[in-house]
Amino acid sequence: MRATGVVMVEDPLAAMNTIGTRAEMYLVHVETIGHGTTVDGKASVAELEARARGLGARFGLVVNAKTQLSAVLPYLDRVDQLLVMTVEAGFGGQQLIPETLEKVATLRKLRPELDIEVDGGIDASTVGRAAKAGANVMVAGSALYGAGDVSSAAQELLSLAGRARQ
Repeated sequence: MRATGVVMVEDPLAAMNTIGTRAEMYLVHVETIGHGTTVDGKASVAELEARARGLGARFGLVVNAKTQLSAVLPYLDRVDQLLVMTVEAGFGGQQLIPETLEKVATLRKLRPELDIEVDGGIDASTVGRAAKAGANVMVAGSALYGAGDVSSAAQELLSLAGRARQ
């Protein structure tokens, strides 16, 4: 079994080398990216993408809630997926920050085929808005793990997302 590696560390290239082929996709926080290891000691998007693909994995970027979307726009042609953090990263149970869905809508217009993921504050009251904005991959940790019946809760979220896309 392979997993997605969301790499929120100072040195994403080192983390990728450690995880290796165990990840089917690497999502790297754009805030950790540099201009190339020979320039500033931090790996560039090109270096990170090449490493991910060399490991047989897909490659994507993560943009934090407070980070401007312009930070990822130059790299849209290099990514398979883009994760928009809809809360401040760090702990579960937070409320979705509504303004983050504007990033999702903009990304969807720019790259209709791109997998756009949202993470944070996704529950029955927000999943429809996220789907309507253009997200097609959702992380709903607290909404599922806090439910008595995880399977029913997941089905409800999928149904609400599907209706919002129509």
